[in-house]
Amino acid sequence: MPSSLSQADPRVHHGIGGTSAICDGAEHRWSNSAIRKNTFTLGAAHVEATVMERSSGALPIPRLHAYQQQDITLING
Repeated sequence: MPSSLSQADPRVHHGIGGTSAICDGAEHRWSNSAIRKNTFTLGAAHVEATVMERSSGALPIPRLHAYQQQDITLING
């Protein structure tokens, strides 16, 4: 489940981490509290998160399962 963040230039995305997830059929909230010094400034930003799914078969090929993007505000917390 990779995620990325962009600020001043919307064409430039910085990876902010990812995690593995196991589907249990329930909906879960996901958050990321990655700390990257000297990369971002407090204020407006744009995030994207993607959930990929591996196909079952001889060759595990990733398949897009879900994608979401959202405007956020970075705060010092």
